[in-house]
Parts: sequence; C-alpha cells; structure tokens
Amino acid sequence: KGCVQFTYDASAKKLTLLHVNAGFSCCPEEIKAEVSVDDGIIRIIESQRGPNCRCDCLFDLHIVVENVPPRTFGIVVEEPLRNAQDVPIDFTIDLAKDTQGEHCVARNFYPWGM
Repeated sequence: KGCVQFTYDASAKKLTLLHVNAGFSCCPEEIKAEVSVDDGIIRIIESQRGPNCRCDCLFDLHIVVENVPPRTFGIVVEEPLRNAQDVPIDFTIDLAKDTQGEHCVARNFYPWGM
C-alpha cells in the first residue's frame, strides 16, 4: 500500500508530509516532489530524473510545505508509477482540528505487489 503521513506545526505554519512507498525507478539520479498550493488544494507532483533501470523500487519521500494556514485542504499526489487501476492518493485534511494523521490506499501492481 501507499500512504501519506502528515504532521502540522500550527505555530510555524509548517506541514510535513511523508509519502511512504512512493514508486520510482530503482536508480534515479534525482527524485523530486513539486508542491503547489492553490484554492485549498495541495498538489504534489512526483518525478524523477536520470536513467531508468529495468526495475522499480519503493522510496519514502519527505516533503515540507511552508506558510500553510490552519484550515481544510485537499491533498493530491500525482505518482509516476501508479497503475491506472489503483486508486489515486487524494484526501482531505482539516489542519484546524488535526495536527497529525495518515491516509493509505491499496496498491496491487508492481512494484507494490503483483
């Protein structure tokens, strides 16, 4: 499965996300997570740079989003290896109420499972 864990520091307005089991090629030069905050949606676009191996692996990505007010946000993660049949990571958090939590989705295809 793939999960996004979050912790929120209201005094610093800092949201920390951990994408557990993010799928990428096993030998990337660089893994990136571009973050945009627009109209109540925090969108994370994951990508990699470098040669693709003949295998895929799972990584944990640590993402920090600054200047996040304590309100409700949708979190959307665009994953490069997600199979079209797997549910996307797309959920809502209310940072006025919750300072930590986790959202998980099933992953049934390689590299998560077979």
